[in-house]
Amino acid sequence: RFLLANGRIDQGMMEFRLAADRDVRYVEYGAMILARRVADVKMLMSWPIHPEQKSLYFDALSRHLARIGRNDDAATLDARNAALPHPAPDALLRQANRLAFVDTAQAMALAEQLNAIEGHQKDALLLRAKIHQRRGNREKALAVLTTAPKDIANTPEVLRMLATLYLEVKRVDDALATAHRLYRQAVSVADRVSAVCFEGDLQMRAGRYHSALASYKQALAMVPYDTRVMKKILDAAQRAKDFQLSRDMRMRLGVSEPSPVK
Repeated sequence: RFLLANGRIDQGMMEFRLAADRDVRYVEYGAMILARRVADVKMLMSWPIHPEQKSLYFDALSRHLARIGRNDDAATLDARNAALPHPAPDALLRQANRLAFVDTAQAMALAEQLNAIEGHQKDALLLRAKIHQRRGNREKALAVLTTAPKDIANTPEVLRMLATLYLEVKRVDDALATAHRLYRQAVSVADRVSAVCFEGDLQMRAGRYHSALASYKQALAMVPYDTRVMKKILDAAQRAKDFQLSRDMRMRLGVSEPSPVK
């Protein structure tokens, strides 16, 4: 850090290289420091790091560059990462999401790369569905999710996206049935609350305000002092024109009544 702070960039980068050779954790630390100290992305990519650590370094560097607003440089790093023999899965995800609107074929190719990495089949499936969704091809996105292997199809992430897509194509009952599957397989109280609130959110979006209220009340019974759930009930009560419940929730939340329109 001292060498970089004093403009001795080549020497500073070499010191980080030596540290990373001893302990791979210095790859992340070095990327964070270099992202803030080195303005030239080509110089950053030229850091003489061990080849086996390159995808890790590019991935860390991209994340840190994005955090400080250097989004174009972050994209450059992810594109370079994707071209490596063993790219970082997160870099493939980020780059595919960038390309979803401009180059569907390339985005799908990156999804296939991700699918080939052990343990990332669910991520690849969701990515393919999201690419179709962002292009407005919701039926294709649904086809991706509804033909998923059973072990992936029943995961919370897939069920949430499937329910959302059903709602977007006006298949409200299918959306709510899928959300209820999420609730049935929830184990912890937190997961059950999250699932039933998600079902309520879908009902709100579908204009079924009284049904949404029932869902949110069910959630509040599990977490009686959760202000986030109370706010959902307040919103639903106002839309359902349940003025007594609306007043009750305002009192519990310490929110004043809206001023009458003059």
